[in-house]
Amino acid sequence: MNTDSTFPRTAAMAFVLVALAATPIATAQPHELQADAIAGGRFSYATELEIGDTRVEIESVREIRTETINGAAVLSITTTSSTGMGDTIDRLHVDAETLYPLTREIVQGLGRMTLDYQRERVTGLIQSAGQSIRVDLHLEQPAYAGDAGLDTLLAALPLAAGLTGNLSIIETDVDVHVQEFQFSVAEAETITVPAGTFRAWPVRVQAVDDADYHQTLWLTAASPRVFLQAEAPVPQEAGGGTLVTHLTGTENIPTETP
Repeated sequence: MNTDSTFPRTAAMAFVLVALAATPIATAQPHELQADAIAGGRFSYATELEIGDTRVEIESVREIRTETINGAAVLSITTTSSTGMGDTIDRLHVDAETLYPLTREIVQGLGRMTLDYQRERVTGLIQSAGQSIRVDLHLEQPAYAGDAGLDTLLAALPLAAGLTGNLSIIETDVDVHVQEFQFSVAEAETITVPAGTFRAWPVRVQAVDDADYHQTLWLTAASPRVFLQAEAPVPQEAGGGTLVTHLTGTENIPTETP
């Protein structure tokens, strides 16, 4: 779940990514995406994960920038999450216009996941605990990346109160699979996070086939949009608990005071 939809993860969760994704009713089609509504820059986050009596704090930094790769404009999203057990680095490249994923690499210690995305197929390799697992996933339709990819995708939607829709998300959990999700946007509200006070859109995301997988994310109402906060429950099968992420610092993003 990002839980940044699922955002930073503990070392123990490095390749067991608990991901929550999204699905709408006033369906937003890819051509409605506003890629220029995504804020670029360097954003710092703090996450508190509570499972039973265990409390873990995770510090994360996300960098979003546009690059040119093989002559094409690409949005590069790199998230580095740190705990007492080490760092996890998640590098995602998506098409700068459509936001469909191109490549992804997750590295934590000796573990590594590499993925290549095409419209009809995802291939790659998962290396962990001395084992290698090949990924070869057929896609019935184009799908978006989860985690940082989902946060960024939501920022590019024409957010407004009452907007709902459906999204196909490529999840990286114990395996790589496509999950269908629902999202709905509530009335804008003012929230305060360590980075400041902002007017924000609350976006609830819900797995279509599991009522227990849900989360709420807040993104700035002002464009370019920034991911501000996320709250999600940890499923009982993962121990039960809560996960909360807050924006703690950013560059070149003005703070709004209502």
